[in-house]
Amino acid sequence: MDVAELRLLMTLGAHLCAGDILVADRAYGHYVLFHWLNGLQVDLLARLNVRNRRVDFRTARQRLGPKDALFVWR
Repeated sequence: MDVAELRLLMTLGAHLCAGDILVADRAYGHYVLFHWLNGLQVDLLARLNVRNRRVDFRTARQRLGPKDALFVWR
């Protein structure tokens, strides 16, 4: 992710409301962003960048399809 993209996203924080869902590509699927959005009570729907994180599908809340599952980070 380019630093400029992250700065642009941070400016959107003032426009996000509790209960909103942010849909993003795999560049945005990381824990720091999740934590920031969680503080705003905004949900994140993003594909994980598997180069940075291994996924254990046994811990998924629900399997949705091949290589696709619902995870809840707390």
